[in-house]
Amino acid sequence: MTSHKSNTWCVLWDCVEIVCRITVQGCIAAIGVSLFLIGCSKPDTPKPLKYNIYVGCNNTDQMYVYDADSLTLIDSIPGLGNSYSMAASSDGRTLYVSVGRGPTSGDLVKVSYLSKDVVAEIRGLGVAEHMALVRGGDLILLGNLLFFSATVDADRFADFQLVEDSLYWRDGPPNGNRIAAVAPGNDHRVRVLDLETGEVHGNYIPRLQSGVTISTYRVSLHPDGRRVLVMGPSAPNAVWFVIGDVITDSTLLQQRLSAPEGRVAISDDGHYAIVTDPSSFGHIELPPLTTDVFDLTTNTHLKRFNEGDFSDWVYNAQIQFLADGKRAVLAPPPGKGGPFYVINLVTLQEEKAIWLPGDVPLTGAIGTGLRPEQ
Repeated sequence: MTSHKSNTWCVLWDCVEIVCRITVQGCIAAIGVSLFLIGCSKPDTPKPLKYNIYVGCNNTDQMYVYDADSLTLIDSIPGLGNSYSMAASSDGRTLYVSVGRGPTSGDLVKVSYLSKDVVAEIRGLGVAEHMALVRGGDLILLGNLLFFSATVDADRFADFQLVEDSLYWRDGPPNGNRIAAVAPGNDHRVRVLDLETGEVHGNYIPRLQSGVTISTYRVSLHPDGRRVLVMGPSAPNAVWFVIGDVITDSTLLQQRLSAPEGRVAISDDGHYAIVTDPSSFGHIELPPLTTDVFDLTTNTHLKRFNEGDFSDWVYNAQIQFLADGKRAVLAPPPGKGGPFYVINLVTLQEEKAIWLPGDVPLTGAIGTGLRPEQ
């Protein structure tokens, strides 16, 4: 027979065992919960990227830098007055600027954004009205509406080469290594040219859906590498914007414009296109000037802005899309008066009109790019 004291001891031992089991299991559970929470904890949220808007100023020899979000002035870069086009490297640390030195002469300069120093220069190149970086930023693509299209090695600032003797790049953006190009003269066909191989991928004869051919004044390649956006006249008083397919040689959309000397620009994601009218006042009877916005996902016309839709007006505007793809900067061409302004492509309204410091009325090249960390 077991004694009462022995029974008591067994009961106490059983209680200790239960408590220990509960404690050990609780510790294991607590450790498991802690590990689970650690595994589920969110990583540090990366800082949002900041972007700059660069606006050249001809008569103060400056290029002003604005924050793309707040649209406020944050910096300036001296020595870049009388600029005609520009591009920023993917990391935002290097700016490439075409600077005019006279009516027809000009230099291509390479500038460090952080130090504001010119680190390389090609003199006597002429004025480049269009500029873009291709092949992952290795090459600078330069275009002049009348004279040349060429590439320059972006690192060594050498190896200046004409793109193709018989083809001209008249507007951006490039699609990888491919550009939309046209021949001078009466051959208005648009080709898609591969800068690496020199091969031509399809062509399109700009025409209305009725079959009437139009001249090619501006042409841009859509990011899909297949559609081209063309501006040009079918007659002196009949100017058109058309979207064509270089594979099927067919016209997908047509829209009548006011005058032929404007610009065409496409957002990086290929969603929106903006078409502007010219600043030339040489016409005897100048029609109302407009800015048109198109949705390229559906090939539809969204809105026509008239002069009364803005607090000021920009003719033949330079166009840059901001990184969010939903806003665009429009600025006067070099040597023309007025502010630059931002339009919202979702609401289709003016967001803000901005005069340069001191209400300076003349602007040079505009551009956008990532803001590098100091």
